[in-house]
Amino acid sequence: MVEQDRWARWLLESRFGGDPKYAKEYLDKLREVRDGVLNHRLKLGDGAVLLDVGAGDGLIGFGALDRIGPTGRVIFSDVSRSLLDHCRSLAAESAMSERCEFVEARAEDLRRSRTTASTQ
Repeated sequence: MVEQDRWARWLLESRFGGDPKYAKEYLDKLREVRDGVLNHRLKLGDGAVLLDVGAGDGLIGFGALDRIGPTGRVIFSDVSRSLLDHCRSLAAESAMSERCEFVEARAEDLRRSRTTASTQ
């Protein structure tokens, strides 16, 4: 197992201070905000491609996969390899790996080219 970086450790393990009730309430609220953006602000249709910059734990990207049909794709981008590995594992668990790409990069380093994309 790859050792998690500080950002991944905080996001995945300690951001809720070990309080499962608070974690559930907070994540439910985040999902409401995400759903509002994905359902009403973006015009996602079948076959769309979404670039999730700063993907973190994949909240936006995985929410989008449900809305873009079986031919839609999500590109998860983050500076943290640990978080990308986490998203990659979630994609595999939900049998969506073929619809996902993973790019380790800072937002300012992203290019239009897909040459840096990795699905490993």
